[in-house]
Amino acid sequence: MNCKDGAFLLLVSIVFRSAVRSSSFLRSCVWDIELSKEINESFRQSSQARIKLPSGIEMSVHVLTTGYWPTYPPMDVRLPHELNVYQDIFKEFYLSKYSGRRLMWQNSLGHCVLKVDFPKGKKELAVSLFQTVVLMLFNDAQKLSFLDIKESTGIEDKELRRTLQSLACGKVRVLQKLPKGRDVEDDDSFIFNEGFTAPLYRLKVNAIQMKETVEENTSTTERVFQDRQYQLSYLFQQEN
Repeated sequence: MNCKDGAFLLLVSIVFRSAVRSSSFLRSCVWDIELSKEINESFRQSSQARIKLPSGIEMSVHVLTTGYWPTYPPMDVRLPHELNVYQDIFKEFYLSKYSGRRLMWQNSLGHCVLKVDFPKGKKELAVSLFQTVVLMLFNDAQKLSFLDIKESTGIEDKELRRTLQSLACGKVRVLQKLPKGRDVEDDDSFIFNEGFTAPLYRLKVNAIQMKETVEENTSTTERVFQDRQYQLSYLFQQEN
C-alpha cells in the first residue's frame, strides 16, 4: 500500500494513538478498512438500501472489529425516528450476511450532512450526530428550552452543553441562544436562526473543545509524548 494514501496515514495515526506497536495489528486494521468499504458498496447495491432508504438519503457505516481500534465510552442518545429506521435497515442487511455478529453503534463518532432550508437560502451543514439530533428537533418547534432538549435527546449533560455551544455560540450560529452568552445554563432557551446567512453553500459546524483539567492536561501531554515515540519507532523500522 502506498504510504502517501490519506486513509493509510490516518490509520497509522490512529494506531499510534492507541499505543499499538505490532505490525500484525496494523495489517488487521488495514484489512478492517478494506472490508468495511466492500460492505458499504454491497449495502448500496442491496435491496434493503434501494427499496427501504428514502430517495436522496445516502448512508455509509464504518464496520470495525472491536480489539483493533481505540475504545470509546458509550454515549447514549435518543435518535429521531428516521435515523433509527436507517440504522435498522443497515442492521438487517449486515446480519443477513454475517449472522451471529453484533453491531455496537458509536454515537460519538457519527456525523451527517444536513440540507437546511433557511429563509435566506439553502445550506448544507456538516455536523456531528449529536448536533444532528438537536437540530432535527427544530423541524417541529421554533423554540426549545435547554431542559426540553435534554429530555428529548437523552444526551449527557456536559456533551449537550458543548453541542449547543457549537450550534449557537460558535462561528456557524444556526441556533440563537436566549439570553445571549457563551455558557449554556439550565434556564436558557434556543430558537432556530431564521436570519442565518453565509457566503458558502456547504458549512462545517465545528465542535467546541472543553477546557481540560490539570489532570487531563497532564494525561494528554504524556499521551502525545508516547505517540511521538511510536512514530519515531515506526519511521526507523521503515528506513531499515
